[in-house]
Amino acid sequence: MEIERFPERDIHDSVLLADADIKRQQQAFMSAFSGTQRVPSKISRKRTVTSRKPVKQRATCSSQSKLKDSQYFVGLFPESNLRANTCTSDPLGLVLCQACPAVLSRRKSVIRDHLKCKAHQLALQQQASNREKQTLIDLAWKSLDKTLPQTSLKPDEFQHRIEIVRAFLRSGTPLSRIHYFAALFNKSGIPTPGREQLSELIPHVLALEKQMIFTELQGKDISISFDGTTREGESIAVTARYVTSDFLIRERLINVACELKSVDSSQLFQVLRQTLFHNLNLPHSALIGIMRDGINVNGVATKQLQQFYNKSVDVTCFAHTLNNAGDKLSTSVLQAFTSTWITMMSSDAVRAIWRAKVGSSLPRVGSTRWWSRQALLSYLLLYFGFVPDFLKDIQKRQLCKTTVRDLLAVLDDPLKRKTLQAELAIAVDGLDVFARATTVLEGDGPLALTTYDEIRSLEAAITTATYPNLNLVITSLKLTEAEASLLRTQAKATVQPCFDYFRKKFIGTPTKKAQFQASVDVFKATRLFHPRNAPILLPKSFSDLKSLPFITKDMLLTMEKELAKYVQLATDYPDPDMLAWWRRFGHEIPTWASATKKALLLQPTSASCERVFSHLNGMLSIRQKSSCMDLVEASLMLRVNFED
Repeated sequence: MEIERFPERDIHDSVLLADADIKRQQQAFMSAFSGTQRVPSKISRKRTVTSRKPVKQRATCSSQSKLKDSQYFVGLFPESNLRANTCTSDPLGLVLCQACPAVLSRRKSVIRDHLKCKAHQLALQQQASNREKQTLIDLAWKSLDKTLPQTSLKPDEFQHRIEIVRAFLRSGTPLSRIHYFAALFNKSGIPTPGREQLSELIPHVLALEKQMIFTELQGKDISISFDGTTREGESIAVTARYVTSDFLIRERLINVACELKSVDSSQLFQVLRQTLFHNLNLPHSALIGIMRDGINVNGVATKQLQQFYNKSVDVTCFAHTLNNAGDKLSTSVLQAFTSTWITMMSSDAVRAIWRAKVGSSLPRVGSTRWWSRQALLSYLLLYFGFVPDFLKDIQKRQLCKTTVRDLLAVLDDPLKRKTLQAELAIAVDGLDVFARATTVLEGDGPLALTTYDEIRSLEAAITTATYPNLNLVITSLKLTEAEASLLRTQAKATVQPCFDYFRKKFIGTPTKKAQFQASVDVFKATRLFHPRNAPILLPKSFSDLKSLPFITKDMLLTMEKELAKYVQLATDYPDPDMLAWWRRFGHEIPTWASATKKALLLQPTSASCERVFSHLNGMLSIRQKSSCMDLVEASLMLRVNFED
């Protein structure tokens, strides 16, 4: 079959004709939109064009609004700590927030949002606190004006030196280092005072601080906490707690006494009597609570003090007692193993090897921090699988030979190793609830309203304990049923003394009351001041308030009249912040509000004194160990007080 072939000339002509047709069509299409030869078609005559509504333009600031100066915007928000600064290059001035401080835009919405933000509210509280401190300082200066030494210095220069001494003592900086700050003083145009000149002012600084505390606590109900520690004899710290009119809780260090040797109950009573009677001139009805450690000396001194302050409540430190419960743990292998482990881990080289092997740092055990050993037990249980290889690595490096040998001897013995794992697991399962409760109860917030619930929750936790870590360890050991049952029974027996000690102190038995039953009853009554509990417990538990000695019969009668209002407000307006709730509604039930302020003074702990001793250890170095008593007391008061 022959294929018909077209001549090349014919193909070329046909391509040229096609190109010409395409160009003519393009020109016709473009001319339709040029407006020169446009002819509407039938389709375009039938099409309806919908008209769009004009879009409303966004409102913008008019030129007149933009020209409003900073003084105008400050006037929109009176009494809001705003200030107009016109001494700038901007002819309209700047809007300044004096509390934060911050420069704000000249826009009403920006200023309004700034005044509502949390940072501004905190700045206002700090500003009010600073004004309160300055007021106390001014009042103290006026009262001490006649007792100040005669000096040739001008009043401003003398007060400036007092402020220098206060700053050095508060920071724990020795006055002998004053010459290091010579350049700073010279830049300010102030001559650098000498160490001897500043040391002479320490008694006056201490007197100023005590006068400020006396002025601040005047006419207020307070509670006190006291405790002692050994420091070249014995240091006794006494702290006071009070509640302001707007339900803010304050704590102050009111006395630090250093004795050459440990004091007995009569000497301790004299220290407390001197502090309350002579220093504060405290009325007999103004002391609401006395928080202390549980040693006999403190108890006898408290009973003597209650003869003068018969409306006060004696509270033994709950947090310290819970910490003592952990010491009742009865283990056959764990106690010796952890003591040896702590000794080995005191080496920095060994700790560095552990950190490189595991990837995390081992917690340190402190002699003063409660439940620090419990944190170590939880950590060892989590990383127990790394312990054998780690000890072998330390043995190869020939570090801590004796302690490593003792630890490996426990792990190489199959029976001791199983017992160690079981005791470690039961210690974590049984005592973690004690550690958490102690951490909660050693705070400084409104604990009086939640302490009873915390004790009952702890009792429920140890009664219904399931021991998940112990069950997991026993499962991993692959024991027979009889061996597993025996090991579980032995492990539970190690924590039973801790539970018995707790019940003896706080819960009691059907035939015998708990040792702290009176304190538990007090906190059972104070929980009624929590708005969350009012709809549930009142009026059924209203009679519990009779266990509070600071609530008189007249107060009870008035509180009974206000009871329905209290329950209604607590039901209709729940608030997780109990102090904020009382600030809002306290004026509607004034007798309940007054009783709540007194109840908030009670604490289940004397940890505020422990924090004072922590400051004492951190501020004064070994070279300052023989410092005079007035320097130690002034330094601690300046550090602890007036920080909120």
